Amino acid sequence: MRYPRCIRYLFDKFFFCTTVFSLNWLTVGNSIGVLQGHAELIESRADVPWVSLKAEYAGIGRYPIPTEDKNYLRNRLLDCEPPQLWRLESPSVVIHRFPNNELRLFLISEGGNICEHAISQIWYRFFPFIKELHGKIRFDIENCSSTRLDIELAWMPQSFNYSHFLCDFFAPWIPFADKQDLLSQLSILTIDTWPTWQSQLLQKVGFHKIIDGYQSCSTYILKPRAVWLPVLSNTLMAQLRLQSWLYKYFSGGDTKYYAQPIASVFLTRNDHRSPRVRNACQIRKLVSSLGGAVVDPVMLSFSEKIKILGGASSIICEGSGSMNAVLFSSQNSKVIVLSDPWAISDPLMLDGGFPYTNLISHRIKTVMGESPKPLLGSPLASCEFSLAEIRQHILNSNDQ
Repeated sequence: MRYPRCIRYLFDKFFFCTTVFSLNWLTVGNSIGVLQGHAELIESRADVPWVSLKAEYAGIGRYPIPTEDKNYLRNRLLDCEPPQLWRLESPSVVIHRFPNNELRLFLISEGGNICEHAISQIWYRFFPFIKELHGKIRFDIENCSSTRLDIELAWMPQSFNYSHFLCDFFAPWIPFADKQDLLSQLSILTIDTWPTWQSQLLQKVGFHKIIDGYQSCSTYILKPRAVWLPVLSNTLMAQLRLQSWLYKYFSGGDTKYYAQPIASVFLTRNDHRSPRVRNACQIRKLVSSLGGAVVDPVMLSFSEKIKILGGASSIICEGSGSMNAVLFSSQNSKVIVLSDPWAISDPLMLDGGFPYTNLISHRIKTVMGESPKPLLGSPLASCEFSLAEIRQHILNSNDQ
């Protein structure tokens, strides 16, 4: 069977296990386009909104990166195929917990194929059990427990990262939200307690069966009867569907349901990430003096985000936390992104950062951080940002 391009991306790196019941060594092969083990394409939705790409394609030219990187992002943007839903029989789910309690789940087919976008390989170096030997990737998992589950799972990995959960795991299910009879029968795997806002989304879309998959070891394997895997490989398409769905369910059914227009909104971080913007206090005062508001998006419900961010002329936010502006701002608002110069120059940003801002690429104004300093335990830097530049962008937005 020949798989469409998005599926070939998912299955173009093969992991072969040495025995049926053990995944101690999984080796990558080089074949493309063939899926070992039983996988059935259940449905494909031919509804790619190509018209939406025009402004976003042009907006990539605003990014403060080299021309060749802009061209790379444009090519990624156009690599767009309809959403698809697959059913994999007898797969394995490899679960790894980092020392800081972050989780990472790998879905591996019965034949040994890792089922994720090939771009995910850029993160493999952070996993202690993924090694390279003679030009091939191996999973080195010794004495790893394996548990069979007589259930059918919906592929919804747990992630406490706001952007990745919404765009990478939740959004691909939205095109199939009308299949309520199916969704109500599928189980969601839980390793840790789901945050309230994620539980709310799961129930809204139609998932109600939760299965506890917690084990105390750092790495282990679960083997369900089957896993249902939605495929929506284009981040912009995921955001468009996600934005429409959020407005449908959290704006009282009216996509024009906004609060009183406000000059500007500064999205703050009130946790361990706040040092990324060293002069945040001065920015708060500036925004307030210009008639704007300062909010911590973590404290807002989805409905409140639509009301507040949907009426803002401009939104000021740190680059890695811009997802709220992406999903809840109106097409008329400008987004003033406080960018970390170290992150901008990191090659990982081309796949792990910029695609998540494509939806607002034509509305972005970038303020580059100054005097970057390292942050303990973070690849991002701590910076100061020009108040004069931020002020001018706010005033320009108010005049439009």
